[in-house]
This record gives sequence, structure tokens and C-alpha cells, in this order.
Amino acid sequence: MFGPGIYSTNVSSKADDYSANTGNVSIRTRVMIVNHVALGRSKMMYEASHDMQHAPQMFNSVRGRNVQFTGYK
Repeated sequence: MFGPGIYSTNVSSKADDYSANTGNVSIRTRVMIVNHVALGRSKMMYEASHDMQHAPQMFNSVRGRNVQFTGYK
């Protein structure tokens, strides 16, 4: 969503959605690492930026924020 990097979430089901077994498809084991993440000064992003290579200047990390659907206008 924001280019190469380490992605984290505070919602375990979201992390499960992105986990995948890249090895032998007959093995159904997947791994999830539970940890605390220090974001530093974080930039809130409201749209994907697939070609991002690093956090914007003056920021240590980026956070993706999904906008909740409020209905059709």
C-alpha cells in the first residue's frame, strides 16, 4: 500500500488477512509476530502511495488511515 517496508496493525484480524504461506502450499502454517511498535513522528496518510521509498521529510514513519464509508451522496 505504501511501498516496501515493515507493516504493522493493532487489529490482529487485519494482520491475518495479509499473512501468507510463501513456501510449500500443502503446509497450512502461518506466522504472526506480536510486538510493540515505536513509530516516532508519524505522518497520517489518507491515500495509498505505492511508490513511496521512505517516510516524508521530518517524519519517521507513515500511518495509513482508512476513511469510513458514510453512504452515497
